[in-house]
Amino acid sequence: MLYDKSMWYERILLVLHQRVFGMPMGPRTIQFIQQLQWSILGGAIASALLFFVSVWAARVLGAQQYGQYSFTVSAAQLVVLFITWSFEIAVVRALAFTKGDEVSQKYIVSSALAFLVVSLVFINLLLFLAPISFIRGIVMVFASVLAIKLMFDGMMRGLGLFGYQAIGKIIEATTVLIAFAVLVRTGSLMSYKDYLLALIIGSLALLVWYLFKIRNDVSFQSISHSAFQVLWTYGSRAMIWVALSTITGFAAKYIIKAIVGYQFLGQFSAYQLTTIAALAFFGGLVANVFFPVAVQEGDSNAMWHKMHRTALVGWLPLWVSGSLVANIGVVLYGHSYYLTWWFGVGMAGIAVAQFLCGMYLWIIASDGVRGVKYMAFHSAMSGLIFIVLLASVLRMNALYGILGSYVVASIYAVWAIYRWRVVLKR
Repeated sequence: MLYDKSMWYERILLVLHQRVFGMPMGPRTIQFIQQLQWSILGGAIASALLFFVSVWAARVLGAQQYGQYSFTVSAAQLVVLFITWSFEIAVVRALAFTKGDEVSQKYIVSSALAFLVVSLVFINLLLFLAPISFIRGIVMVFASVLAIKLMFDGMMRGLGLFGYQAIGKIIEATTVLIAFAVLVRTGSLMSYKDYLLALIIGSLALLVWYLFKIRNDVSFQSISHSAFQVLWTYGSRAMIWVALSTITGFAAKYIIKAIVGYQFLGQFSAYQLTTIAALAFFGGLVANVFFPVAVQEGDSNAMWHKMHRTALVGWLPLWVSGSLVANIGVVLYGHSYYLTWWFGVGMAGIAVAQFLCGMYLWIIASDGVRGVKYMAFHSAMSGLIFIVLLASVLRMNALYGILGSYVVASIYAVWAIYRWRVVLKR
């Protein structure tokens, strides 16, 4: 049992687990559920507030400006990649492995932050000297703040501070809403850059909240070369996976912008936000707890079995509900964003496929360096297939071109996951 005085939804989960998996919940699953409820609570409230702000911004800015905002965020994420070097993933694994060892965790946290500071200074200096005016200014600031936030999020996950993190996410979203409302009411909202400013203010509020919690875990004396090596060994390999995923996202939006224009990119971004990004956000909430637990569990076969049964039961309800959310959500963005109902259904199906594949990939990644290498290579191949197809067929038909490219890339990802499972069985 979870515990004697369990909540009504926990009793439902007990019954569902018994029906789906044919066995009672184990201690790791119980831990996962208890921690996940905090992640979902904070994430649900925060995502609702941020979705409201996103719709508000889209209606105020228009599809053209919203397309520019979407492209700018993709460019900033590309910069973040070279600032964090995937240490935000490595730090989760390192802290989860050293759970209960406060001294080792202090070395890991301090070493990760030391690397982040050096990387921030170096990358920002390079960008300032580079002849790319588009990246300078608020885009550089946004990328830097986002990089710091990702690193601190990783630390919160690795330390198991899910309740504290959930409250922080609500604080961030509330601050973004207030900042954006002030910009609109005062007439200061002139372009997508002002929307970025509101997001930056929210992220800074979250960072203050995080710093207050881990202030005693950071010291100059705790910076360790061995801790850095642990983070580098895993992070440099995870970097390949994250890099190619980020580059794929940026390249896709660049191709759409170049071939079809910012107006269509804004429309596509609305559909993407209500389907792929929405499920990716939920997937992030689950992975927020799932990855540290998977690392501590160490039994990838058991995790694989549970994930497989969950996927078989959940894919159709997710697709149906996602299709409704996509078509209703885009209507909220405004008439200028709506394309066609079947595009919303197709994007919802792609979102479900990417969400489930992502969960399988986290299981593979929990298997150490070998798993990360495999995941990185095949994620790269899937992304490459998507980009090549998109660039080839987008001029013929934008809607069919996008969906077709996603479908072929998703089929490859499913094959790669199946192949990993076959190799494990041998």
